[in-house]
Amino acid sequence: MRTRHALAALLLAATAALAGPAVILPVNPPEPPKTECTPPEGFLPASAATPLGELIKYDGKHKVALLNVWALWCTPCRAELPLLDQLAQRKDAPFDIITLNLGDDAAQIDALFADLKINKLPRDNSGDSSLLKRLGGVGLPLSAWYVDGKMVAKSTGTLHDGEALLAYAQCLASQSGDTP
Repeated sequence: MRTRHALAALLLAATAALAGPAVILPVNPPEPPKTECTPPEGFLPASAATPLGELIKYDGKHKVALLNVWALWCTPCRAELPLLDQLAQRKDAPFDIITLNLGDDAAQIDALFADLKINKLPRDNSGDSSLLKRLGGVGLPLSAWYVDGKMVAKSTGTLHDGEALLAYAQCLASQSGDTP
């Protein structure tokens, strides 16, 4: 009986030694940060997504950012640009607004911004359709809230309520310690 136990122990030890150290890989990407803030209507809490710094170069002055992805052919996208510009003009806004166009011609973007009297929004047209996939989106316009570079909420649909967006940004900023 002892011989069988000794043989089993020896076999187990040999198997473990030959197997080498175990490598445990995460099954799922890390979860987004938890927040007690209620997202505006149309926004859902984000599942794990690509960090902002891996999507674009971002050196904002706030910990909280709203990324808006749009295209010239997207009528709802064009309709929400004036609202985003109004928010960008607010000196008390505790967040950065990043607008990322999906590769339209810069001259056409400039013409649209002039026509809509858009003064504060950035004119970045370096995006492409793969960006939507990395954001977990399926359509435009797509907007996503980030805190410290991690997505906390996203929406596919037109933004309407500037005050709700501002209130959410203030809550996120307060929770992240980014208050004036």
